[in-house]
Amino acid sequence: MRNGLNTSNMSEFVNEIKTNPKEALFRYRSRVELVTPTLAAAAVQTLGAGSIRVARAFRFDLEPNDMAVRRHPSPNEYLLTALGGCVIVTFVLGCSARGITLTDLEIIADARVDPEHGPLQGVRYAIHATSTADDRQLRELVEYVSCLSPNHRTFVDQNDFGLEVELVDADGKVVRSEQVSVPLGAVPAGARADTARDIHAHVKWRYGTQMQGEVSTTGQRCRANAVRVDQPKQSLGLDWAANPQEDLLAVVGAELLHALSALARSRGIAIAYASTMVEGSLDLRGLMNVEPTAPVRVHDIRQKVTLEADQPFDALLELASQAAASTVSRQTICREGAIDVTVVNGTQQIATYRSDREFTTEYLRRLAEMPMPHPKAS
Repeated sequence: MRNGLNTSNMSEFVNEIKTNPKEALFRYRSRVELVTPTLAAAAVQTLGAGSIRVARAFRFDLEPNDMAVRRHPSPNEYLLTALGGCVIVTFVLGCSARGITLTDLEIIADARVDPEHGPLQGVRYAIHATSTADDRQLRELVEYVSCLSPNHRTFVDQNDFGLEVELVDADGKVVRSEQVSVPLGAVPAGARADTARDIHAHVKWRYGTQMQGEVSTTGQRCRANAVRVDQPKQSLGLDWAANPQEDLLAVVGAELLHALSALARSRGIAIAYASTMVEGSLDLRGLMNVEPTAPVRVHDIRQKVTLEADQPFDALLELASQAAASTVSRQTICREGAIDVTVVNGTQQIATYRSDREFTTEYLRRLAEMPMPHPKAS
C-alpha cells in the first residue's frame, strides 16, 4: 500500500489490460432530470467496466450558473471540480507507481465565464504537494500527469458530440426521435469586467482516491458548496462518491436542461418533462500510459434529451439544439483549449507552464525518446 492505493493491484491491472485491452474500456453514464425549472437532479448510472457492469448509485443536485443565491453548486463549479479531481487521482496514481509518498495534496483551480457563454476562459490550477519528491521529480510528475489526466485532456483536446432529441407522450412512449448536429457558434470576443464571473474550486486529497472540494463563484452565494469525489472499487476507490468523469457528464446534462428550461420560459413554452442521458468512454490504457495510440480524454460522448411538451417536434428540436449550443460545458469540451499549471512544493512555487495540445504532443514525444524507460504505472 502507498498513499492509500494497493500498488500490487495496480500492477496486476496494468498487466491485464496489456493482454486484454477490452478490460481497459470503461463506459460512464449520468442521467439528469429537471425537477423544477431551476433544479436539475443528477443520478450516476451503471458503469460498464471492461467485461463487467458495476452498480453506481450517487445522486446530487445542480442549480443554474447565473443564480445569485443557490442551495446547490452550479454546473460551472462542478466542471472545475471535475478537472481538479481528475488531476489529483492521476497524480496519486503516478506518485504511488513511482514510490513517492504523499503527505498533503490539493488543487486550487480558477476560471472565468462570460455571461454570453463560450468556453471557460483563463482556466488555471495550482497543484500543491508535500511529498518525498524533490523539485525536479515533482515538476516532471506534474507535467506527466497533465498529459495523462483524462479530464485535463478533455479540456485541452478538441472533441465532438451530437445530440439526440426524443419526444415522449404522457405515458413515456417515444413519439419521435432524431439526431441533431449542434453548432458551437462564435466565441465571445471577451468577458466584460462588470459581468464576467470568476469560478473557484479548492479540491483537497483525503486518502487513496477520495477528495473533497469547496466551490464558489464571485457575486453568488451557495448554501451547500462541498463536493465529494472518489472512484469505483474497480478503479482502486471506495465508492464514496461519483468520480470525475461521471461529474463531467452530469455537468453536460444539467447545463443543457437549465438552458432549455430558461429558453422555453422566455418563449412561453411549457415543458411537462425533461431529462437527459450523457455517456462517455475512457480507455485506461491511455491513463496508465501502456498504449500510446489509446485516447486519454473522455471520448465517444453521446447525449440524448427526452422531452414531453405540447409542441411540434421540430420546434422542440430547435429549442434543444439552441440550448445545447449555448452551454459552457459543451463549448469547453468541444474546443481545443489551454490550461495554465503552477507547481508548488510545500510552500515554494517551483514551476509554471501552459498545458495545451502542442505542449502535450512535444512532451510525449520527448518522453518516448528518452534513453531510459520512462515511468509507467506498472
